[in-house]
Amino acid sequence: MADDLAVRASAWLQALWAQRAVDALAEAGVFSGTPPAPRTDRERAVHGREDGRRPHIPQAQAMRVRLARIAGGDALSEACDALADVLAMALLRHRGSDAVRHVLDSTRHPVLLTNGARWCLDGNAAVSELLGTARDELRLHRLDDFVPRRWRRALAGRWSGVEAGATTAGALLLVAAGGREVTAGYTAASNLAADRHLLVVERIDGVRYGPWLASASAQRDAPILRPREREVLSLVAAGRTSAGIAHHLELSRNTVESHIRNAVVRLGAANRTHAVVMALGRGEIALPEPADPGTN
Repeated sequence: MADDLAVRASAWLQALWAQRAVDALAEAGVFSGTPPAPRTDRERAVHGREDGRRPHIPQAQAMRVRLARIAGGDALSEACDALADVLAMALLRHRGSDAVRHVLDSTRHPVLLTNGARWCLDGNAAVSELLGTARDELRLHRLDDFVPRRWRRALAGRWSGVEAGATTAGALLLVAAGGREVTAGYTAASNLAADRHLLVVERIDGVRYGPWLASASAQRDAPILRPREREVLSLVAAGRTSAGIAHHLELSRNTVESHIRNAVVRLGAANRTHAVVMALGRGEIALPEPADPGTN
């Protein structure tokens, strides 16, 4: 199971970072347009091209070297980091099976491996630093240990969405060593293997807990989201799925997805999790009340 999990985890992380790299490059004006969709398993079988993505590895290397020379803005720095992780994951996938820990070590973003009971099974150095907990001690904790007591009901509610969905996004208040509170966005890949979930965590600086309470720096930013987009993105931050949001707001799922896409574009974000992180940082949405389970 470990080898299968490693392969699935590296594939999911590669896709996540590839999307961020593409969006960051487009935002920086390096290129415009939508990249071609990846081949399906059937197409690869028909063309005998299981290794069809190998030629892109040297291209990714060349692009990263080029960007490293000209990187100056935040978008290009993000693209460099994302491309480095794309490259690492692509190389892992074509080297054959690798241990799960090797996969986690190959990305600089905080990543945590958990099971259905919310026990931490492993994590990388970045998440260990974020939580202020030694890596080998992570497995002595449940996710519940890293959230304030008032947030545990909300975490339990959201977890049903993590176990049910292919990908879940949202925001949580975490407690690091010494009682330091950290506001973070997360993206979860559910059931990469039996009873195994992968969480990528993004720290959000300058955000205080509270309904519609933003930092002083965020308050200086003029709102760019429309009211409905803020409403929908607030529910995404609460861990709700698109279907759950549609039911709650009495909208169609397509309409909800449209509002999310529009919010992502307006914020210049890479995906819905990144949009939540940016909206929280700008003060356009607030960290949801912990009393709301926010299941789906």
